[in-house]
Amino acid sequence: MLRASLLFTLSLLSYWDAHLAFAAPVSPPPSAPVVDRAQGNAEDPRSDGKPSCRFERPKVWTSGSVSWQGRCRDGFAEGIGVLLNAVEGQEAERFYGRLHQGRLNVGVLQTGQGYIAGTWAGGTVAEKLADDMAQRNAIIAAFRAAADASTSVSKSLVKKGDGKASRFYAKQARSLRDQMD
Repeated sequence: MLRASLLFTLSLLSYWDAHLAFAAPVSPPPSAPVVDRAQGNAEDPRSDGKPSCRFERPKVWTSGSVSWQGRCRDGFAEGIGVLLNAVEGQEAERFYGRLHQGRLNVGVLQTGQGYIAGTWAGGTVAEKLADDMAQRNAIIAAFRAAADASTSVSKSLVKKGDGKASRFYAKQARSLRDQMD
């Protein structure tokens, strides 16, 4: 099952690369100052969320209202959780995984067409690794992080008394884990 899921994921990544023209992450020049949008810089991609908990959205999410279900630290989303993109008239898309200082780090983007899994930089999934085993391990790590994130959100929703949403995220966690079987 893992092989079939992995092949599907890799073919989906190829589809997205071909149809959305993902660009490789570009590092700023060494002399470029790094200033947070939370402090007023419009260049920072971590512009979504509350002022006390900013985050970047995946680049493919060009519209919609994005929310973070997870922890925040020092004004940014931090750790495992779920980003939810709600666009009127469409099914919500989710990023399950880990954010670091409000930036996508590792996880799975669930879309209507399937999954995009791996490590992330600059709001896009990183380029495919040349070593097939390393690529496979990166995808497995992304699905593990995604399942852990969904489980964590499920548990937090139980504590808040939202059983229906908790069950949804518990089911999502099982589905994400099943991608590794």
